[in-house]
Amino acid sequence: MGIRPIEHGLLASLDEARYVAELTNNKRGEHDGTPFDVDWFPALITRHNPA
Repeated sequence: MGIRPIEHGLLASLDEARYVAELTNNKRGEHDGTPFDVDWFPALITRHNPA
């Protein structure tokens, strides 16, 4: 996959988060997939710099 966490275990970009969320939701309800009652959503954490 080529995706590696950066500092604090976060992903480097929102695109990577979208990709990982898609992968984890791909096999919903299957033996090796995400349970039906769990949804993975991509998120972007940013730092607010007040002007």
